[in-house]
Order: sequence, then C-alpha cells, then structure tokens
Amino acid sequence: MSELRMPRLAGRGNSATVKILSIGIMVLAFLVPLSMISSLVGEREQRRDQAVAAVASTAGGSPVVAGPILNVPYLAQSTGADGKAISVRRVAHFLPGSVTISGRMNPQRRARGIYEAILFTVDLSLSARFGSPDFSALHADAERILWNESYVSVELSDMRVLRDEPNTTWNGRRYYATGATASVGIFNSETRVYLGAAGNQLSRSPDTPGPSAGPLPDGAGSQLEMQIGLGGAQGISFLPLGGTTTVELSSSWSTPGFDGFALPVTRSIDANGFTARWHLLALNRNFPQSFLDAEIDPRLIRATDFGVSLIKPVDTYQRVTRAVKYGVLFVLLPFVALFLFEVHAKLRIHPMQYLLIGFAVSVFYLLLLSLSEQLPFAAAFWISAGATTLLVTTYAFFVLATWKRGFALLPVLGTLYLFLYVVIQSEDYALVIGSIGLFLIVATIMTLTRGVDWYGLRPRGEGAGTPTAVHSESPAN
Repeated sequence: MSELRMPRLAGRGNSATVKILSIGIMVLAFLVPLSMISSLVGEREQRRDQAVAAVASTAGGSPVVAGPILNVPYLAQSTGADGKAISVRRVAHFLPGSVTISGRMNPQRRARGIYEAILFTVDLSLSARFGSPDFSALHADAERILWNESYVSVELSDMRVLRDEPNTTWNGRRYYATGATASVGIFNSETRVYLGAAGNQLSRSPDTPGPSAGPLPDGAGSQLEMQIGLGGAQGISFLPLGGTTTVELSSSWSTPGFDGFALPVTRSIDANGFTARWHLLALNRNFPQSFLDAEIDPRLIRATDFGVSLIKPVDTYQRVTRAVKYGVLFVLLPFVALFLFEVHAKLRIHPMQYLLIGFAVSVFYLLLLSLSEQLPFAAAFWISAGATTLLVTTYAFFVLATWKRGFALLPVLGTLYLFLYVVIQSEDYALVIGSIGLFLIVATIMTLTRGVDWYGLRPRGEGAGTPTAVHSESPAN
C-alpha cells in the first residue's frame, strides 16, 4: 500500500466564491430600497416647494422693480379708415439720467405646517434725475405735446408687494400715487404719479395744488424722490433703467445669493448679514434711454434684472439626498466586517442576518428624513445615527456570539457616520472630503484582507496548503 499526497480540493474555495457573490448580490439588492428612499426625499422636497410657493404667492412673490419712467402723452397725426387725417394719442417714455436706490431688507420666517418660507420687508429710497424730454431725438410726429398729462411710473411684478402708499416728491413738491395698467408693459401694472393739472384731479388729495408752471421745465432737469415700502418672498430684483443705475442693499441675512444680469461691484458678507452695491451703465444694456409706445420689446428690458435672494446654504432635503448617495457604502462596510468575522473567527452567518443588518442601516435614512423635518438637522442626524448604531451593535452581539465581537461594529459605524456628517455639512469641499474618505476606506479594507486565502476562505497560514493524505492499496502481484 502506498500513500499519495495531494492538495486540498477546492470545495471550500467554491463556498467562498458563492459567499462573496451572495454578499455582492445582497448589496446590489439594497439599491432598490435606497432608490425608493431617494424618491421619497424628492417627493417631500416637492411638497415643501409647493407649500413655500403658496406662501410666496400670497406675499406677491419675489418683487421686481422697474422704474422710474417719465411718460409724456402727445397727439400724433394718423390716417383714419376713411382716409381722413386724425389725431392719435400716443405716449413717449423717457428713462432717467441717473437712478439711486437704497434699502435694508428685514427677513422674516413664515411657517406653513412643518415647512418654512423666507419673507421680507424693505423700505426703498429712490432718487432719480431726469433731463428735459427731447421729442426731436425720437423723430416723433408730435402735433401737440400734452405736458399736463405727463406722469412718472414705477412698474412692479406684482402690486401686492406694495405695503404703503409711495411718498413722492417731484422738484420738491409732493404728489400722490395711484395704481394703473403698466405704461411700457414690462409688467402688468404700475404705481403712477400724475404731474400736471389733470393729475391733480385724479389724486387722492384734490386740495393739494399742482405746480403753476409746467411740470417739466424747459432746458432744466427734474428731480424725483420716492419712498416706497415693499414686501415679498425669497428675494428682490431691479431693472437698470437709468443712464447710471446704483442700487445699495443691506440685510441681517447671512447667506445671500446674488444673481441675474449683473453681480454687485462691492459686497460684504459675514455672520451679521450682508451689504451689496450694484452700479450699471446704459451702455451695459441693449435698449435706449427714450422710446415710443411699442418700440421696445419688454422682454429685452426684463432680461436685464439683477438682485439678491435670501437663500438657505444647504437645506434639509439637500443634506438627506447627499446622505443617501453614500447608502451603498453604509450597507457594504458592515457586510465586509461580518464577512471578516466569518473568515477569522470561523463563524457561519446566515444571509438573512446580513439582510436584517442591511435593512437596519437603510432605515437610518428614513429616520433622518422624518426627524429632520421636525428637529434641527444636527440633532436629527445624531439621533438617527445613534439609534441605528445601537440596534446593529446589539444584534451583532447575538450573531457573533460575544460582546467583544459585537462591539467591533461600533467603531466601524461610528466612523462612517462621522465621515458622512462632515461630508454633508460641507458645501465647497464635499467632493474632495468624500473622495479622500472613500480612498481611505478602500485602503483599510485592502489592508485587513491582504492575508486572506480567498480560495480556502481562511486566514493564510491557518492550515493553508496542508496536504490531504489519500490512501490507496497497490494491487497484489
């Protein structure tokens, strides 16, 4: 009888391959609940946006201020249907040579259910200088200019944003405002101040006399001063209608967003709020300083709006969405830890136990979403993370048979949640922090598994390569 020695067969290697593949399939399967959670986040965000939009709409939305504009009616020659000459009333529009607007925005938080909208009030001081209207430059066929019917208008995106009646002076004399259909048509409506005798009859105070001379002195400029109180939601914008347009805004809001046609030339932002100053020239836009009715497409003017928004830097749903993007990692790493216990401690862990731990880790995101709608995000995150870590660690004690092994998952999950919190709290450096963190995680896994005999599903040196004796009997001669 002779003895043949041959390596161990690959039965355990096949078992290791099946185990690894099953873990991979389970990890991929968790993409389904994570995708459902991501859809739920989007649905809740949409509900929030609808609630905020409803509050903003009630407040008049984000106001856009277009003005002031000097409007001078005149009679022009035209031909009627019967071929006879008739006079047609038209309006010439003159933009100011300079406009200066200043104000301070006072933000207010308004809740609708569990959602919050950012409203504000602002008192604007508007100063504008107009030159003497020049009809010859417009090539207008003006049969007669109706100076006493002239008026100054400020168009608004929504008249509901007006909080008080504008206090207006023209060349030092006070005038009263009235609402009207927009003259230029940039928006639908405007606040209008009539300057001549006809305007006095329309004013709310008919006892207040108008200027005895014309409202527009020849060869001299006219000065407009207006105090106007507005309200709105989310932000405010302006249109650069002056030869030079200067806007200065300040607020206690510390996270503004500057957007639109132009950015501020100077700005200062700190924990106490912001100040910003815009300065634009007529050369920066593509419409003239004076024009007749229907000569300018209002869309060209609306396209030049600029302003500021009161924004939240990273809101709840953006943070939860960031967290869900790392969901597969939070399922994979506990699975890797359990698999390493199988290898080193020679345990057998059932796939159902893997699945239960994966579901526990996935429920973290539902907890985070629901609690963050009720609590500050930091509190919601750490309550959810603490509850999930406690649940997984306690269950791992029963799966792995000892407290020592069960507690081994505590630093794994603790480090993961700390890493996740840092990533989702960071705006500018989230990508670089996330990529470095993932690199370190992969490096750690490679280090911990570098001595594993993947064919035999055991640490190297632990019976690895031990030959198996196979006995056979030689046939008798």
